[in-house]
Amino acid sequence: MAASSITEMEYDEDLGPISEECTTAINHVISYQMFISDVYLSMACSYAEEKEMPNFVIFFEDQAEVRRYQAKRFLRYLRNRKSTICLPVIQVPYLDKWENDEQALKSALKAEIELTKILEDLQTAASQAVDTHLLKFVEGYLIKQKRNTTYLEREITYQKQLEELKEQELREQQMREQQMREQQMREQQMREQQMREQQMGEQQMGEQQMGEQQMGEQGPTAQEMGGQGPAAQEMGGQGPAAQEMGEQGPEQGPEQGPEQEMREQGPEQGPEQEMREQGPEQEMREQGPEQEVRSRAWNSS
Repeated sequence: MAASSITEMEYDEDLGPISEECTTAINHVISYQMFISDVYLSMACSYAEEKEMPNFVIFFEDQAEVRRYQAKRFLRYLRNRKSTICLPVIQVPYLDKWENDEQALKSALKAEIELTKILEDLQTAASQAVDTHLLKFVEGYLIKQKRNTTYLEREITYQKQLEELKEQELREQQMREQQMREQQMREQQMREQQMREQQMGEQQMGEQQMGEQQMGEQGPTAQEMGGQGPAAQEMGGQGPAAQEMGEQGPEQGPEQGPEQEMREQGPEQGPEQEMREQGPEQEMREQGPEQEVRSRAWNSS
């Protein structure tokens, strides 16, 4: 009922012109409505290539058409009120693909909040001009703005929760992967430790076997040296001759020179000893004639 009454008032020819302040405010509303239409269309097209589009993309596509339609209604309202149409130029920013869904929704909410402020400025101008018809006309759009901003705020909250859930799942996945890597590292270290122990055991066994082999090779020689065998025993027990030679020492061998013979005879074996051993006859022959006469006289007496 309210929408139909507003539509009838838009084309009422007896309303008369509006104030200059209201005309300027309405032109601003028209330009910003067309600007928002372009923004929504750009955002909707940025999701066109994705296989799974979020639900709010449908809202973007719908609002791109609705905002353009609303701009046309304000244009007709100015024409019916015999007011000047002079649309200000609003620079459309460069719109690229947003990093995430939350950023796209925040951009849309920012544009909706700005449009709400422009409509409130128009409402203030209409209230100062005591233009009841314009006040009712603007009131309907402010109600729609409240509905749109509420929807975008809910979507932003939902996307935040969704992003947090994704981040949590990502952290859990990373933790699982980290735990798996740690488990694999522990298993690898255990395998390496077992290999090292096995190698050490094999090395010790090899050294033990080598030691036993060396002891086996050295065993008969040591036993032969310890027991001295038959040849050693024969050399050790050579009988009295060997012992006698051992007592004589290394210098008293079977071949003795003159010096050794003289040393064996001792200091008493000089010329006197030789004379005693030769006897009286030898002594007499060596004494000469005088000694021989004295000897004979001594013998006769």
